Amino acid sequence: LLKTPRTVTLMLLLRLLLGRLLRLLLVLLMPVMLRLQPRRWIPLVITAPLL
Repeated sequence: LLKTPRTVTLMLLLRLLLGRLLRLLLVLLMPVMLRLQPRRWIPLVITAPLL
């Protein structure tokens, strides 16, 4: 993969979009997961921002 400015900016944009999508999914799934099993998703919420 050639590291031209264009490809770098595309990669950064893709990362931002993926991050926002993951955040949206977390926000939407939060109430559902809270009702199901809090013990399972707590570590996910803690590790998600690190990814």
